[in-house]
Amino acid sequence: MGRRARADHLTSPSHRPNNRFARKSGESFAHSRTNAGMESILGLRLQGGVLHLDPCIPCTWPSFEVSLRHGSARYEIRIENPGSVGRGIAFATIDEKVVMERPLSIRLADDGVTHRLQVRLG
Repeated sequence: MGRRARADHLTSPSHRPNNRFARKSGESFAHSRTNAGMESILGLRLQGGVLHLDPCIPCTWPSFEVSLRHGSARYEIRIENPGSVGRGIAFATIDEKVVMERPLSIRLADDGVTHRLQVRLG
């Protein structure tokens, strides 16, 4: 069974600091912590409306999944590591269409649709 990462849990009230300034900026603090984790651990980086992917995971992870919201759209991302290599994109699809561009970058749409991005490492 793969790992499942969820970015929206960090914005719950129990994760926000209690001082007045932090309450006002708590959500953006949690958002920046989430982005830092996604970038350094999972290799997913948001820049403007583009998602850049360069996963580097432990070789023992068979897969992981991330749900990402972009405006009204939702992106279900699954990274598979069948050869236990941990790095290097061998194959990618978005909504069952092959993506050949490397490094892998996906322009995100705000279209109210759930998109499925699958990446196989190798």
